Amino acid sequence: MNLKDAEDFIFHTGFKKWVLQPEKSDNDFWEKFVEDHPELAKEISDARKIVAALGIEQKLLHKSEVKDLWKDIRHHSKLSVKQKIRRISIWSGVAAAVIAGIIIITNIFKVEEPIRQVVFSNYGELKEVILPDSSHVTLNGNSKLTYTSVWDKDKTREVWLEGEAFFNVTKKTGTGQAKFLVHAEDVTIEVVGTSFNVTNRKANTKVILSTGSIKLHFDNISNVKEIDMKPGDYIEYSKTDSKITKKKVNPDIYSYWTSHKLMFDDISLLELTQIIQETYGVHVEIKEQSLNSKRIKIAAPINNVDVLFKTLEKLFNLDIKREGNNVNIDRKHEN
Repeated sequence: MNLKDAEDFIFHTGFKKWVLQPEKSDNDFWEKFVEDHPELAKEISDARKIVAALGIEQKLLHKSEVKDLWKDIRHHSKLSVKQKIRRISIWSGVAAAVIAGIIIITNIFKVEEPIRQVVFSNYGELKEVILPDSSHVTLNGNSKLTYTSVWDKDKTREVWLEGEAFFNVTKKTGTGQAKFLVHAEDVTIEVVGTSFNVTNRKANTKVILSTGSIKLHFDNISNVKEIDMKPGDYIEYSKTDSKITKKKVNPDIYSYWTSHKLMFDDISLLELTQIIQETYGVHVEIKEQSLNSKRIKIAAPINNVDVLFKTLEKLFNLDIKREGNNVNIDRKHEN
């Protein structure tokens, strides 16, 4: 595609569809396009704003009119508001009204809110996200990542996470504060350049540091304001009882899912079923309470939860029955 400036994107049918009526395939394509063409980030951001403002009325505009609009926007400091409106008054109908509105919004208020990007992953789906600073995020199933589309190189970078993700953060260039913040409900993770796993589900946040160093900030604990983490540290915070658990672990086990494989080392069956429910959207019931504390060590592919169930059945002498999204686990009884 020969797309070089904002005007080209505004008139590209696929680009307009992505902005106005996005689908998963559109998101995948354009996220990859942005990743491959960082030099066009500003043009893409400007084009998205214009397409969103024009909406379905964009088809009424001729390309030359949009080019005139860009000239007005780029030279807005030379004209008063009245001059701008008078200058476009020769245009008629909806096109003139729409363009007048865009110029007034852009030039009177002079506020350009970055576009808010929200990335979802479905149950059992892994999703790769490249952030504006080239940091890499892998979302686990049933997760949500929110961030703005444009980051100033001299300002703090921020993302918001619901679910589970593995972060590989790029060290920041520029003269500003070298901060990268991950907001996970009541815990904020401050990063310089490092890799770590975060799980934020059901008022419970877990952070496992693989490389580098990070600092955790807690919003609602009076006696603990922050904790410095080193590689191999595991911190779990329970919002329900304001409890913090810290231990040393092998961080590779907790990020193994990023390679499309599950690995659990000495986890209780109850904890495992909770992870399955949150990641795959199936309801799991353990029939015999004594099985809750059974310790599990297991590996299985991430894209097929049924393989995980079959492996559990064989290795731990269990009887697992699935009907739709309901799964019952019981001890295997000899006939």
